[in-house]
Amino acid sequence: MKIDRLLPISLLVLSFVMSACQKDEIIPPEEEKTPISNEILWTVIQQDRNLAFQTIHFDPSGMFGMAYSGDGRGYSTHDAGKTWRAFNLTQWLDQSGGFSYATIADTKMAWMNAYDIHGSRMFFGSTEDAGNTWTFKEFPYTRTFQIPAAIRPSNKAIYVFESASLPFEWSPWYRKRSMFVSLDGGASWGQRSLADYILAVAPVTASTIMVAAASDSTRYAISSLFISSDNGATWKPSLTDSLWYFHGIHFATSTQGIAVAARYRTDMDSSRLAQAVFRTLDGGITWKKTYELSVPWRGKDYASRTTAGILFAAPPVWVLDISYSFTGSGGLNIDRYRSDDNGLNWAYLENLRGYYYEPAFAPPDWKVGIRGNQMTQDGGRTWHVKSWLITRAFFTSPYQVFAVKDSLILRGTAP
Repeated sequence: MKIDRLLPISLLVLSFVMSACQKDEIIPPEEEKTPISNEILWTVIQQDRNLAFQTIHFDPSGMFGMAYSGDGRGYSTHDAGKTWRAFNLTQWLDQSGGFSYATIADTKMAWMNAYDIHGSRMFFGSTEDAGNTWTFKEFPYTRTFQIPAAIRPSNKAIYVFESASLPFEWSPWYRKRSMFVSLDGGASWGQRSLADYILAVAPVTASTIMVAAASDSTRYAISSLFISSDNGATWKPSLTDSLWYFHGIHFATSTQGIAVAARYRTDMDSSRLAQAVFRTLDGGITWKKTYELSVPWRGKDYASRTTAGILFAAPPVWVLDISYSFTGSGGLNIDRYRSDDNGLNWAYLENLRGYYYEPAFAPPDWKVGIRGNQMTQDGGRTWHVKSWLITRAFFTSPYQVFAVKDSLILRGTAP
């Protein structure tokens, strides 16, 4: 999760809750009733020797899916992987430097953003016919926005902001108090402002959003969580803390969310940096600190940085990534934590220094997962090496997983 000025914006959706699938959506055909547990039988269902697939995603029902490469070419399915049709996003956008991961909202709608080869222009794309056609609209501001945009597909709301990655006194904090909001899928934009510097934003409900912010550009800032019920037109504080510095916020449902904070004020010169998880169960009205952890730290004179991200949230299960670098060369580490009780307790899973493959977990208990050439049966606490290797995977049910590897789209079931 290292911040790069040329990287595209990631797209986050308000509710990534695959457990909300209807019962009849996860019952497999007669020959597939064995849940995947400790081994997978892979079948090639699509191949294109001109492509190197990088990712695959499906909507929560498992009907609409996309597999594609970083240059915007790929395949989509609208019938749960039975048939696939090729697409090339540049046919709707001309040329692009790259595309981010798609946010697939339902069986018809998906969102994606792209940036030009110089990183100076950004485009938001949407489809309402399961990827058959796309519409791209350019973001009307020329700045390069580094921190994730938040998207609420249910009402085509997009929130974009620019922020520094951590409270360094010399960070370029000018212009960090603004957020741009589109309520029509990127066709028009309005600017929202706060008195404080914006660090993170998260949608909550149809018109409610929350931000994590800081009072100034130093590590001594007062940090706050603000809530708005009118898409950022007006704000009121939800939580203010003089010790903890909020730098990550995420909602899995309209009521359940977490915020992650660092304790820069007291720990800035120590070898460990304290982190904390705050939890809300009432849509951000009240918050309670539930957990503390720590990461290596070498103070402001080194290339130290820390960010928080959610690998996935399917209440009551949360998987949290804390990224940090603590060497003079900026070496990046990721510590991964898992909660099985809606963020009350957290278990340390592993350190992921330099590990490339992102895991995918299977509903309904999210214990079985795969990544690269490894498989877990205990929610990521232990991993076992397998004979196969995949690049990215997505479970559409406990009985079926789709994956990509090089030029192949694969379907996996229990042997």
